[in-house]
Amino acid sequence: MNQEPEFPRDNAPGRRAIRFKAEEPVRRALATHELGAALDALMDLYGDMIYWWCYRRLRNEDAASDALQETFTRAFHGLRQFRGDSLLSTWLVTIARNVCCDIAEPRPGDRVDTPPETPEGSPGPHDIAVSEERRRLLAECLNKLTFNQRSSVRAHYLDEMSFVDMEAKFGVARATLQARVARALIRLRRCLAAKGVTP
Repeated sequence: MNQEPEFPRDNAPGRRAIRFKAEEPVRRALATHELGAALDALMDLYGDMIYWWCYRRLRNEDAASDALQETFTRAFHGLRQFRGDSLLSTWLVTIARNVCCDIAEPRPGDRVDTPPETPEGSPGPHDIAVSEERRRLLAECLNKLTFNQRSSVRAHYLDEMSFVDMEAKFGVARATLQARVARALIRLRRCLAAKGVTP
């Protein structure tokens, strides 16, 4: 993702047909109600484009990564309702536009929830068992990610490396790493939800 991909213009001659053909794997997965496969194909096809679209509007890499993650989360929840009247890229950009508006201009009355303070004392046996089970399920879901996604998530969250440090370590552009982590988090969240684990 060193270079910004060209933004699709659906009205350009022949472009719509080319885009429609590229979206065939997503449409096939939707036709057979394989939402996970449809989302994976959608992220592979348009993940970089949506990241850059969000970045151009928000002018902040972290905000663009958050917007990318939220866009595909909303897309996943809306895939069943997608009627196919438009290109998937057009549908995704509409979602991304709404997400960027939400991020850029919080609505009146929006507040930041602060987590409740943890009570003093050590966790009980039940809490420990639940925590261990969650860790086991998280490890299973991590192992389902691609090697690049898994190593990026581990470096950022477990080793607490900044994207700047990761860029130096992996030799990969910071924007690429941020998009990679955002895409991995979407897949992790979906995998954990399938196992009954809520974030």
